[in-house]
Amino acid sequence: MTLQNAGWRALDVLFPKRCAWCGKVLGFTADACGCDKSREAVRLPNAPLATPDLEGEAFFPIGAWACFAYEEPVRGMILRMKYEEEPALAQPLAQELAQKYDASGLAGQFDVLIPVPMTPKALKKRGYNQCALMAGALAVHAGLPCEEAALRKTRHTERQMALDRAGRLQNVRDAFTAEAGVAGKRILLVDDVFTTGSTANECAKALQAAGAAACGVLCVAASLIE
Repeated sequence: MTLQNAGWRALDVLFPKRCAWCGKVLGFTADACGCDKSREAVRLPNAPLATPDLEGEAFFPIGAWACFAYEEPVRGMILRMKYEEEPALAQPLAQELAQKYDASGLAGQFDVLIPVPMTPKALKKRGYNQCALMAGALAVHAGLPCEEAALRKTRHTERQMALDRAGRLQNVRDAFTAEAGVAGKRILLVDDVFTTGSTANECAKALQAAGAAACGVLCVAASLIE
């Protein structure tokens, strides 16, 4: 074994390099683990998602777009970003959002990006808003402002993944408020996961109540539940 190879092996042990998407440990000199095929298998078309069933409620966004179906390896990456203190994963996910933004023809349709907000208490506990990190990176790519303070979450809500459709709709009802500065602007919301559409809808409803001209949604993954 050469001294150089011994050095790489030592680095593998001391500082194991992992695939950002699936978490698999890679060799220190490796760049990918092969999960790209699994990732491409769950990539969604560039067309907007189907309008969700909100049990008779109007869907306020003009459209919602998602990069992937909410399946592995994307699902695991999002969960690690949110719940395992891996905010750096927002960067590769933002690159996927940028690709979707371009491929779906969203350039020129919106004036400002706004991330789906967290309550101040939840933000303090996690230490970062993953949607804000992604929106900030996407804003640089799109050449648009990112106005994180324009939309606020005003009360605690339960984690949506634990609820059924009706529970999700009720859980986030009237949980957001928007600043008057959004008046007349076309807003693109940035979120991690789109499931029933209830969170995006409540955000869009608050923005339009404050005078926003239109609101769309761009998210990493979509998982429409029955």
